[in-house]
Amino acid sequence: MGRVPIISFRIDDFVEFLSTKREDLLSSKDIELQSAVVLAKMVSQKKGEEYRIGLPAIAKKRLEYGRLFKPTIEQVIEGFADEDCPQDIFLISESEMAKRTTTRPKGHGFQLKRVFLEDAEESIEDHIVAFLNGTVRTKYAKASNTSLVLILSCSKSGVIEYSLNAADVRERLNSVLFPFDRILMLFPDNTERYVFCEIWPDFGSDFFTLERI
Repeated sequence: MGRVPIISFRIDDFVEFLSTKREDLLSSKDIELQSAVVLAKMVSQKKGEEYRIGLPAIAKKRLEYGRLFKPTIEQVIEGFADEDCPQDIFLISESEMAKRTTTRPKGHGFQLKRVFLEDAEESIEDHIVAFLNGTVRTKYAKASNTSLVLILSCSKSGVIEYSLNAADVRERLNSVLFPFDRILMLFPDNTERYVFCEIWPDFGSDFFTLERI
């Protein structure tokens, strides 16, 4: 995780935090955090151990509070979250967290980007390919040990009602010097089931049924 100071929370902490939000008033950041919870639960299921969600903090502000200060999620987001960090969240296993008294825990970073499907002027595949080959490649510098997660969204409904040819997106991706290590897509296909798809470098998808967050 380099030198980025990380403040980690258990998945249940995020679930509790998000439960205080009205569904119709969720901000873009709240929806990103909701997706982070889904992602953390999926990884925990696949790996067979609990993962924590880490938020990057501005080093100077983190030092001002000191190591003994344990902020809430809201305090981190509003007080000293590093919005310029190339990683929006980190996932860190409990086994890594157990090492923190002797060594720096290792985690994997994720950049979370919402992609609104209603904005597609042509096909959804064209919209996603243009975003990856254009916006992402020009906006972001190389971020090692970091995955890009596209959160496919519908502004009117949380459920994705479009069909997506993920293989077509992969085929047209310009992966040369791509700034992230992996490209993932995450979206709900009904109220209880999420689709988790890797576009690059590997290719495949899985379905996860989770309790409502």
